[in-house]
Amino acid sequence: EVSEEEDPISSTSNGDQQELAEAVNQVSSTGEVLQPTPPATPQKASVSTVSTQTRKWASAAEGKAPSTKTKFVQTTATNAPACTCHEKYNKIFSDFKERMEENHKKEKEQIQQDLTDKLKSEHDQDKREALAKAAASNKSEVEQAVKKAKEETETSKAADRKQMEEEHKAEISFVKRRQWCYNCEAEAMYHCCWNTSYCSVKCQQEHWHAEHKKTCRRKR
Repeated sequence: EVSEEEDPISSTSNGDQQELAEAVNQVSSTGEVLQPTPPATPQKASVSTVSTQTRKWASAAEGKAPSTKTKFVQTTATNAPACTCHEKYNKIFSDFKERMEENHKKEKEQIQQDLTDKLKSEHDQDKREALAKAAASNKSEVEQAVKKAKEETETSKAADRKQMEEEHKAEISFVKRRQWCYNCEAEAMYHCCWNTSYCSVKCQQEHWHAEHKKTCRRKR
């Protein structure tokens, strides 16, 4: 009596079972497990596995125990399209690199422009501060110079005024010590009375006939 159990995943025909038995016998005789030859190009392999199929051979005459035989078959899909992942990722990386370089260039230009504007603004600010300081310093110096000039002018004016006053007093004193002609106001040489003198006889006669004979206090 022969009893067979089929694998729940897949079942094989009699020809496939015979091929499976030959492959197992070949492995057991050589002691090596045959590996499938890897494909020349990287392709995604589709693996189909013939699961373990157990045959129970019962024979009262032979007295043999049932044997378990397993065959693994790996097939490669020959009609699968060639993989283009490498070119696709290269294009993605190339585009990403170009975008990064363009963004870096724009950021660099923006940073340079910002630095230029900042340096220009700082330069203008420093220039304005320097001009303000110079103007304040010049204003202070001008004020000090004007103040000093005013002081010197006032001192000079006071000295000149004092000198002029002294000269004026001296002139007045000199004038007061002299006698002057009542008729022509020249320095007098001839005295007539207490407040009347003449520089010459001519002036005395002119003044006498004009008015002095009425007011003269000289005793005759």
